[in-house]
Amino acid sequence: MGITFFNDQEFLTKGLVLNLSFPDISEASRELETALDFERIYLETGEIVLHNDTLSKDLFIRLFQSDRVQPLSDDHLVIFYLNNAARFYELCERLKLAGAKQVTAFNPYWDDFGSTFIIANKFRLVLCPGNYPGYRARIAAPTSDLEQIKSNLIHHLGLKCIGDFESHRGFDGVMMASRAPIDCHLEFTYCHHEKLPIHYDYSHQVSFLLEEPLPDLMKPMGSYYKFDFIRPDTALARACLSIKPIQQLGIK
Repeated sequence: MGITFFNDQEFLTKGLVLNLSFPDISEASRELETALDFERIYLETGEIVLHNDTLSKDLFIRLFQSDRVQPLSDDHLVIFYLNNAARFYELCERLKLAGAKQVTAFNPYWDDFGSTFIIANKFRLVLCPGNYPGYRARIAAPTSDLEQIKSNLIHHLGLKCIGDFESHRGFDGVMMASRAPIDCHLEFTYCHHEKLPIHYDYSHQVSFLLEEPLPDLMKPMGSYYKFDFIRPDTALARACLSIKPIQQLGIK
């Protein structure tokens, strides 16, 4: 799996096809030339394309051999699971050399088990090497109001389904275990040393992409999971407990 910028509109990566949809490809090319200079970063049989601020609304992900297209908002968090730690470290280094902004506030475990990059003003790309002990990943959704998040989680899920922590690598957090086969440990976190834009407090849209399906998810269609966190005063439990493969969500 690789990351690159180029003008072809479709490419394959192990059961997933990622499309860029631009009204004017030449215009997109000109904007790319004036944006971050992402050279061809990693070349293998499959490639992933990054986008800049002005193109963030044009990124689409669709499953291989499927007509269903899922548009991503510009505040989306997309998580790619890599099955090779060496490839993960190489990819992160190339991204940093290319000028991608790396942040810690979206994942307190970024040095050990993942790295987060802001590709657009709000669009976040998380790379995970896939070597977490005991579960697939630990992903953090940042907020500045942990008490409100905790209150809502207790109300919807009960005390037994959540936990909290303080001053872990500069983070306080509220956490819950995933109910989905993807086995992701999700946390809402407050970072003491990195101030976040206010819009991160209330809207978290998270998508998971697996480089290869998990043993329990053998079909490619089962390798894309999505759940949304809107505002804390909504029925958060439905989002937390209803993580389903995208083909079951009725998304056209």
